[in-house]
Amino acid sequence: MSSDISITNVRHRPDDPQQGETVEFNVEVENTGYSTIDSIDVVIYDESDSPVYVPVNFDLPAGESQWGGWTGYSDFNAGPHELSVVVEEDEANETKETYTLSVGGDLGWITGDVTTESGGDASN
Repeated sequence: MSSDISITNVRHRPDDPQQGETVEFNVEVENTGYSTIDSIDVVIYDESDSPVYVPVNFDLPAGESQWGGWTGYSDFNAGPHELSVVVEEDEANETKETYTLSVGGDLGWITGDVTTESGGDASN
């Protein structure tokens, strides 16, 4: 049985999140079928398969789309994160998309010049 659900949009705010900030997500889902789908769940998982988006549950009438609502998560380290956006109709039907979130902040790199003890240029 093929799914009549498609993930049409994923948004996050703030637009340029920094490490330690709460990032909120919202997912738009569309029912491309001819009948209402009862009780679908929308969840976003991080790289370790932990949910970063409080699961949202709703019914979705045929031919309509709906946003799931803003929910947040604050434990992102700096750098890119590959998130899995999952919509579950039931145990047998699941729609999954990948969403990349880039979080700014200190990555632990230090820039500068290499010098000798006396302050001279040591890069030679």
